[in-house]
Amino acid sequence: MISIFFPYGILIGEVIWLWNEEKEDHIYMFLFLESLIVGIFFFIRYIISIPFSGHAIILFFYLFHQAINNRFKHPLRFLIGIVVLIITIIFKIFLWYDPVTFLLGALLGISLWVPGFLYRKKINKV
Repeated sequence: MISIFFPYGILIGEVIWLWNEEKEDHIYMFLFLESLIVGIFFFIRYIISIPFSGHAIILFFYLFHQAINNRFKHPLRFLIGIVVLIITIIFKIFLWYDPVTFLLGALLGISLWVPGFLYRKKINKV
């Protein structure tokens, strides 16, 4: 399956860029913590047998972040996420017949995105 590190690498790159450009806002720190938590959940499924898709966690967090927080300012980033999502859907649902882990991962990815969205909304950054 296609590497999830493209979207996750873009998130980490965005953290570095925000740290370099907007040091006074501390938004970069919150995005860093969100990305770290998403990465931990991505790998925790190897330690504990919890049925969720790590790809779906990262993809749904990433896509909601790009669509809502960044307001489609970078359409290529969103397109990369969509392409990886389509490939993941093809593998998880049509080839492996595994919609449960995909849906659980999607729900977890969205729920990991919500606190950051609410924080940015509170400080009027969205």
